[in-house]
Order: sequence, then structure tokens, then C-alpha cells
Amino acid sequence: MDLLFTSFAAFKPWQALVNGIVALIEWIFTLTMDLGIPSYVLTILALTIVIKLLTQPLMNKQMRSTRKIQLLAPQVEEIRKRYATNPQKMNQLTMELYKENNASMTAGCLPMLIQMPIIIAFYQAIRRIAEGPAYPEYFSIPWVGGELALGSPDPTIILALIAALATLGQQLVTMGNLKDPQQKTMMWIMPVMFFFMVRRFPAMLGLYWIFYSVIGAVIMLPLKQKWAKEDKIKAEELRLAREAEEQQKAAKKAAAREAARKRAEERRQNLAKAAAKNGKPLPVAEPSFFDMIDDPDYFNENMEEDALEEEKAFRQWLRDQGVNRVHDKKFKEHPWSSEDEVVRMCYFINGSEASLREMRGKYAQFQQQKVAEDMAASMFGFKKKKKEK
Repeated sequence: MDLLFTSFAAFKPWQALVNGIVALIEWIFTLTMDLGIPSYVLTILALTIVIKLLTQPLMNKQMRSTRKIQLLAPQVEEIRKRYATNPQKMNQLTMELYKENNASMTAGCLPMLIQMPIIIAFYQAIRRIAEGPAYPEYFSIPWVGGELALGSPDPTIILALIAALATLGQQLVTMGNLKDPQQKTMMWIMPVMFFFMVRRFPAMLGLYWIFYSVIGAVIMLPLKQKWAKEDKIKAEELRLAREAEEQQKAAKKAAAREAARKRAEERRQNLAKAAAKNGKPLPVAEPSFFDMIDDPDYFNENMEEDALEEEKAFRQWLRDQGVNRVHDKKFKEHPWSSEDEVVRMCYFINGSEASLREMRGKYAQFQQQKVAEDMAASMFGFKKKKKEK
């Protein structure tokens, strides 16, 4: 750790930062002397408040984003389960969910990147002050195991325990979902980690972390309550929006059912007219393959919307190929078949026929060719020729 902290010494701007912190610590200490309460402990407390005020806007942004990500975890898990076989769709919907809720996975990195250089510079500044304090009589903490030099590590475990408890308190306040196993694990890992770190830190740096954690928890309490109210309002708005969306879908399904019913009735009437004209009995009306896609009753209610749109696109492609009806046919599809099989067949306007399985294969090839053409058009600027009317 000493190697990490001292590796910045060669940078002149870094030395300017360390010199600035040393000057600030000495200035605040001089101010405490002028007030008649000389104390390096109060100096560290005042300096921590200054640093906290400077970094708090970034911390608020980080904590707000972290809290949103924690609250969105159940929805993200639902998306992962739902699109486990489609990673591209899963990532797209996850990013859209984060964007919709103004949450960012990288928002928590910036405050930590700012905080770490401050801690390193603070460490070096304290070591410089500890080498020759101007007022050694104010350079101890009698209430922590006797005469404790602030420039050296705590020989006891009291300061490290206080730092661990302060870190635990901050974790309890800032955690968004204590039921989440990962967050619960981090809640205990962080205090243990800082316990061992503070054991090696100079006591003044340990004090800084204690003050920083306590002040952070005190600031976060009202913010957390405020954000909880905002999240509650947002959740209610989303619930109402989902209800409106479900009502819209239900109305759309009802309209589709009614349209399918009217088409079926129209087909029945046409068949009746044809039967009366030809003097033949009325054949049993079957639902049209091309009308079924518009009627949700014919499909699994759990069918994904993108899969439903894909099926619609496939049936429209069949229409474009000249297929006018689809019916089951019983025959030996393969030479090695021992008996007849029921095969879904496509019948074309020109009288030819092909199995639905075969047409799905051709449609897959058509899609692959279309994707290749689109990629070539985007990469090389090729333009598709428009069909002449």
C-alpha cells in the first residue's frame, strides 16, 4: 500500500495537490487555535466536511443511480429469464430500462475515482505533518487507548473497530435492497476490509474515514427518504401506465376478435351462396390461415410480441409468394415413412403446393439474404433497386 501511495511522488501537479492539503490542514489548525480550541481532531473534522461538501453532488448522483439499479434488479432479472436465449434482445431491453429510469451502471465509478486520489494525497500530507508537527501537544487522541500519535497507525484495534462500525452504518443507510444477497454480502465485506486498512493507516487518516462515513450516513438519511417518496410516485405512474397499456392491448385484441368473427361470417355467407348456386351441401368452414394471425384466440397468450410480429411477417410473405390457402394433407411425406402423416400444406394460386415446413425454410433463407443486402448497403452505400410499378 505504501508503494501505491508513494508512486505519485514524481508528478509535480500531484506534489502541488499534497502541498495544498498540507497548507489547508495547517490553516484550519491555526483557525482552531485562534478560536481557543486547538485540536488536530477538529481540524480533520473540518477538512472532512469541506471535502464532503465538494464531492457530495457527485456522491448524490452515484447513490441515486446505484439505488435505481438496485430497485430495478427484479425487472432486470425478469428480462434475463424471459430472453435467456436472445442475448441481444436482453441487453437492448436492459439498456432501455436503465435509460427510461435515468440509471447508469458507470455512475458509481466517478465519485470513487475522485475519492481515491484525495485519500492518497491526504495520506502523504499526514505523513509529512507527522514528521515534525508544529504543536505536538495537540497531536494525540487520549480517548483512544492513551497517547496515540496521529501520524502513526493505532497500536490498538479501537480506531479500526470504530471505522468498521462507521462503514457498516453507512452501508446500512445507502443500501437500496438489503434482501439482495449480493448487496448483503457487500454490506459485511466493506466494514471488514476497512477494519484491516485502518489498522495500517495513520490514525489521522483513520479519523478522516470515520468522519467521512458518519457525515455521509447523516446526509444520506434525508436524501434516502426523499428518494423513497420519488420512487413511490414513479412506481405509481408506471403502474398506471402499465394498466393503460394492458387496457389498450385488451381493446386491440377485442377488435381483432371482432374483425376475425366478421371475416369468418363473411366466408360462411359466401360458401352458403356458392352452395345454393351449385346445389351442393354447405361445406364446413375452416378458419383462414391468414386470418388466424389477427385473432389472439388462436395463439398462446404468452407468445412474445416480437414472435407474433415475426409470424405476421411470415404469413404476409406467403401471400406475396402466391399462397392463397393452407390446409392439412395426409400422405407419406418421406419415402421411408411406414404410414401417412398429416402435413401442413401451402396451396398456390397457380395450383402448385409445398409443405409449410419447406416454406419456413425458404423464408429463413430470404431473411438471411435480406440481412446480407442491408449490411452491404450500409457498408458500401449500395442502394436497392425500386420495383417499377
